[in-house]
Amino acid sequence: PLSPSTFKSRVDLMATNGSSDVWVWDPLSETADFVHPGELPNDRQVAKTRLINGVSGPFLAKITPVILAGYNQGQGIATVERDGGRMEEVPKSRVLPWCEGLLMLQALRASRLEVQWFTRNLEHLLNVQLSTKMSGLCAHVYVQERLLNEAVTGARYQDMNRVTHNFRRRGLLQKENPKDPATQEEVLGFWKIEKIAGYMPPWEAYHEFGIYQDFYLIHWEHPFSDVDYSRTENGFCTLGATWEPDECLPPQLDRIRLREKKSWIERRKDAEVRMVLEAKNGGRKRQRVSCHAQTPVAKFCRRGQPLLRDLFRFKVGHDFHPEEVEDNIRTGWPLNAHEYPEGYGVAAPPGFCRKRCNCMDDGRVQDRWEMEKPWLEEPARSRAVDTVIHNLSNQLPAFVRRRGQVTNLHRFETIQTLAYTTSRTMVNSMVRSMAEEVKTQIQEAMQELPMQALFDRSDEVRIPMPAFQDLENDYCPLLFFLSPASAKHGHWLSVRPTDGLLIGKVEDAGEDETRQLIVEVLYPEAKKGSVQFTVKDAPPHWEHRTNKVIARVNELRVPNCPLWENFRAILEQPLNDLRRPKGNQFGKWLQSMET
Repeated sequence: PLSPSTFKSRVDLMATNGSSDVWVWDPLSETADFVHPGELPNDRQVAKTRLINGVSGPFLAKITPVILAGYNQGQGIATVERDGGRMEEVPKSRVLPWCEGLLMLQALRASRLEVQWFTRNLEHLLNVQLSTKMSGLCAHVYVQERLLNEAVTGARYQDMNRVTHNFRRRGLLQKENPKDPATQEEVLGFWKIEKIAGYMPPWEAYHEFGIYQDFYLIHWEHPFSDVDYSRTENGFCTLGATWEPDECLPPQLDRIRLREKKSWIERRKDAEVRMVLEAKNGGRKRQRVSCHAQTPVAKFCRRGQPLLRDLFRFKVGHDFHPEEVEDNIRTGWPLNAHEYPEGYGVAAPPGFCRKRCNCMDDGRVQDRWEMEKPWLEEPARSRAVDTVIHNLSNQLPAFVRRRGQVTNLHRFETIQTLAYTTSRTMVNSMVRSMAEEVKTQIQEAMQELPMQALFDRSDEVRIPMPAFQDLENDYCPLLFFLSPASAKHGHWLSVRPTDGLLIGKVEDAGEDETRQLIVEVLYPEAKKGSVQFTVKDAPPHWEHRTNKVIARVNELRVPNCPLWENFRAILEQPLNDLRRPKGNQFGKWLQSMET
């Protein structure tokens, strides 16, 4: 393999004299419109298609090897020779340096994404380049020699001299800004950040986030420092941190750009030195996975689809595609020791199954010999049991009644139970009626949730799940989060994932007095639910709802029923809390209603 110094000299030669071998960005098919992978989406629908549905990165554009014939610097046009000798003029922004394209293919192969245009011919070309001409391809050397003074940015980036650049901007090393803009006051169109603590080259961001730009790890300032962005398309596992493309950073941050690139180069050098030393020592040690590593967690499967979310560890996803198997469990059942996986064996007794065995199939209809145990039958004992049951069934006038003659749920019911059946049924019906009234009042109150309650730090407003759940999901969800339809409200409202606490972060400057929001919930069985509520800029009014609940309780009566009297006694304390809510706070009122 070539040493880093030899590779450095080749990179310098390509940068100085130019190279006839380059890459060109092309659409995936001849009929598709070309969209540059370094261009950010310009509207909500395009953003959803590219960032949420995964139609981005290697699933949006591909690279093709060509021969560079020349540049027209005035018009920004490059003349290239395609396979077969055909000459074509393309914008200069579509040309990719040869070494950079190889680094992108190397990262794409390491990601194990199933990309159709990454054919065997391209993989063979990559292997040949790595084994002969470009063996020892060092990413940190390329960043140091080519990208340290150059930013891979967006389609239209304006520098401090108001010069517009297209996808590439040189001159980062020319002049440093004496002031650190990260500590200056917030200006219009920008958001405060705490620090920038990471860099990702464009070929890694290409398959990770679907955008071919330099990416930087941003730690946001309060109030966004406490927001969990790990589930977003550019999120990081640390609270209040996201990966942002170069286009989103102002040109005043060039000094920090250089600092992070140099730090990344040093870290990558140390990592490659450790790998060489471990290889010389006879093998690589297993790397410990750290949540604070600078390498981001993958967001998409190898097929380009979003990862399957883990049911309990919400920051973890899975790239799992089970193979299709036959419904018949007998197919493929191991019949000898060689067919069992390593470390497993047959249970003995009974031993290995035969080809005609069906004992492993619990879904089939059982044979009669499997349901009967004639060796346990004793005729005399069976006759004695039948006589006892018959005699007990004839005691109806005294104290029992035989049930199950219609439903086949055979049992004996005492006469005393029958006497209280009517009263118990009435109590159950009235309790359900009162619960429905409380549920209705909570649902209606959530459609008039006062804005000021969300910013009252002495009060806590949680999603009242009992009022929005059905009987099948009568337990607390595992996760609460704003739905994509309500994501536009995320700048002023957050939902605590563990218990659904609604927290107002900053005053919403919107003109709408009514804001419709949807909070989605996730249950352990991967079931999903949602809660719709409305936030209004209006003073709280829920006293009339309290009066309706109290009036409903007073209307319900069951005469001569100790069970109902005990139930009313239990309700005294919650009813008193409803009559006198603490501090006239909406969250306290919701808690009393749930109780």
